[in-house]
Amino acid sequence: MKDKQQFDIGTYFTIKYYADKHSKTITRRGKWTEDCLVGTHKVHNYPYIKYFDVDARGQDKEETIKRVDNVWASGQFTDEEMSWIMLMLIIPKAHHLIKNSDEWRNFQAMKKASVH
Repeated sequence: MKDKQQFDIGTYFTIKYYADKHSKTITRRGKWTEDCLVGTHKVHNYPYIKYFDVDARGQDKEETIKRVDNVWASGQFTDEEMSWIMLMLIIPKAHHLIKNSDEWRNFQAMKKASVH
């Protein structure tokens, strides 16, 4: 691995490495973000890369927005897609109901009383 490797922000890539823990080669999809870096371990002196693991963290927000936009533009929704849309639409209302409930106020009072 080159310590001087440069990637553009937003670049997607595939990385393969051998994991002693699993005794096999792991392949992951990554995305280069402003938080990523390439370096050398200070104690053990082996190279490493800190990257956004697309596989471990699921689809990123941009990809999700693209998928929703494509479905919306098509005008064709499956029953499951429509149920998810409806669920997302009721979340703010449910949040409001919870925050204004006696149960929530009791929880908040109990939480304050238990803080040391």
